[in-house]
Amino acid sequence: MSWDEIVDPIEAALAQPELPTPDLDRPEPDGYQQQLESQLSTYVATLERRIALEQLINQISRRLANLDPKDVDGGIQTSLAELGAWSGVDRAYLFTLTPDAPETLFHNTHEWCAAGITPQQAHLQNLPVAAFPWLMDQLARFEVVYIPNTTQMPAEATVEQTEFLRQQIQSLLCVPIAFEQKLFGFIGFDAVRAPMHWT
Repeated sequence: MSWDEIVDPIEAALAQPELPTPDLDRPEPDGYQQQLESQLSTYVATLERRIALEQLINQISRRLANLDPKDVDGGIQTSLAELGAWSGVDRAYLFTLTPDAPETLFHNTHEWCAAGITPQQAHLQNLPVAAFPWLMDQLARFEVVYIPNTTQMPAEATVEQTEFLRQQIQSLLCVPIAFEQKLFGFIGFDAVRAPMHWT
């Protein structure tokens, strides 16, 4: 598995929306200069955020690529902490799947929590993939799962919603990780203290 296969979906999921384009082909109404300055300010802030994310991803990539095998767990933990702090979430984590078992299971192998947030890793081990069909179906299709409000999920996601609410998650983002064109696991980001909107 290449690091790009892991990082590219994360970078895409955490990135800001397309940069705004000012509309310069119309007459200048009152306040046009202020509107243009506002759009330019938004453009610059979005660009700065993208650059900061790319720099962070490059830093993480270089560090993980040069780790001794015995230091990989610590490197993943540090990377989750950096991504979590940068994105302003309350919890960042890595799940991996064990497809060779009689029943495919997934495990929370690494977790970072912001100060004051209750860790969930101990409760999220040896979970049957079949027990979370809505979530796992989307991840198996390599789709990013974004839930802006866990109290407003589709009826077919009742099991997942119950689990997310148990963990006091208000918003959630899960990015699939592929290896040899199969789902290997996913990286997730939870907002617990307040809802979060990713675009």
